[in-house]
Amino acid sequence: MKILIVDDTPANLLTLQYTLEDLSVEFMQASSGHEALKLLLDAQELPVLAILDIQMPNMNGYELAETMQKHERIRHVPIIFLSAIYFGEQYTFQGYQYGCVDFLTKPFNPDVLRAKARVFLNLALHQHELKKSYIEQEKLREQLYRTQKLSNLGQLIGGIAHDFNNLLTAISGFNDLAKMYIDDSQYNTDANLDDCFVQITNASVRAIELTKQLLNYSQQNPDFDGIEELSCAHLLSDEAIKMLKHTLPSNIIIMIEFEENLPKIYINPLDFNQIIVNLIINARDAFNHGHGKITVGLSSVEIQHVMCSACGGLIQGKYLQLSVTDTGSGIDPDKIAKIFDLFFTTKELGKGAGLGLASVTGIVHKSGGHILLTTDISEGTTFNILLQTPKLI
Repeated sequence: MKILIVDDTPANLLTLQYTLEDLSVEFMQASSGHEALKLLLDAQELPVLAILDIQMPNMNGYELAETMQKHERIRHVPIIFLSAIYFGEQYTFQGYQYGCVDFLTKPFNPDVLRAKARVFLNLALHQHELKKSYIEQEKLREQLYRTQKLSNLGQLIGGIAHDFNNLLTAISGFNDLAKMYIDDSQYNTDANLDDCFVQITNASVRAIELTKQLLNYSQQNPDFDGIEELSCAHLLSDEAIKMLKHTLPSNIIIMIEFEENLPKIYINPLDFNQIIVNLIINARDAFNHGHGKITVGLSSVEIQHVMCSACGGLIQGKYLQLSVTDTGSGIDPDKIAKIFDLFFTTKELGKGAGLGLASVTGIVHKSGGHILLTTDISEGTTFNILLQTPKLI
């Protein structure tokens, strides 16, 4: 780590180095305000502290500090002013106005200066550790996000494989039946053969459509990190909804509802698909082998003084609301406070990793949105995802 020391008297620079040498830091030194400013602007690694003399020719310490405040990259470097002739409340207050964090008069107490410098070194160390921890958490979050996408993809593939198997069984069965009709003169009629060929054709068309959906879904780029303006009609008619129907058993229907003339939203389309996938799969798993309905909707809402169910933040303003409602079993009131936590799941062992809602929460908050949850054990659950429109970002 580095400390910048600035004084137009060489002896004072040596005194500062001698005073602070026990801190094991690297010194950046300058004999004028202009020289110090150039050092700061050219530095790849900024100092954790700047100790500035006030009385200097051409550009004094106050002017240097004022100039530093105008440059975004260096404006947050902490400053301690040293002065032999400027002392008293007037000059101290002036120093604070120019952004200093402390003001010492010469001759200064070496122990006091060392102690103050050590505080900023410790702060820099803590900031470095926090930044490192944040980067590691973001990497872990990205890994979990990709894990969840793979899990969802596995469920999609399972549903598609089941549908393909049914279609191939139909094609094979009616093909065998047609052969039997051809070989048996008793059943070799145009009507029987036409019926077989119609059934084979219908199954083939459904297989082609299913293949197109799969190809469209697979062409999405998982490494795409941008955001786009997306229309609501496009979102709810996208391949994600079509593909998800293959993951639902026949006793669960899915309905799409949205208002007319809704605003566009500003979001990564893959992130939006991920929200839909996770919420619908969660809704599907809320049914205990009974008949039910999942409703996906989009509407324009205005929220006033409501708390986010996930982060507890105050929600206020206009949003585009994505709602996913199921008529399955609701969430136990004792578990509601934990459902957005990473690795927490209400599902049986082996049926849920606790990544789905945590992934949704991360995506929604990253895009400036919020989540509202309503649930009832006997009536089902609704997740309302509040997404900002371009005008609100």
